[in-house]
Order: sequence, then structure tokens, then C-alpha cells
Amino acid sequence: MALSTDYVIVAREQALTAPFSQLTAELSKRLKATDGRRGEKKRRTERPESGPVDGK
Repeated sequence: MALSTDYVIVAREQALTAPFSQLTAELSKRLKATDGRRGEKKRRTERPESGPVDGK
């Protein structure tokens, strides 16, 4: 996990009754899968200057 990074975990209803060891194993697997993609952050495009939108 990266410092200064927020994570949101969304789970299905089945996660409520799954064994804790299964949940932690699956979470670890998913986090490791995203490690290689960290450098692929989308770049934000610069915002256009303020002004009329669509000529209005």
C-alpha cells in the first residue's frame, strides 16, 4: 500500500459471511496486482480558461 493514498474497498454481500483469512488473502492478492500499475496514473489535462461555455 502506498503512503498518502486513500483506498476504497467495495465488497459483495458474500463477503459478510466469508472467513477473515479468505478476505485478507483476496485483498492482498488484489493489492499486489495493482502495484505494477502505480506508475500509470492518468494525467490531468489543464483546465480551459474561464469564460463563456458554448458561446453563452
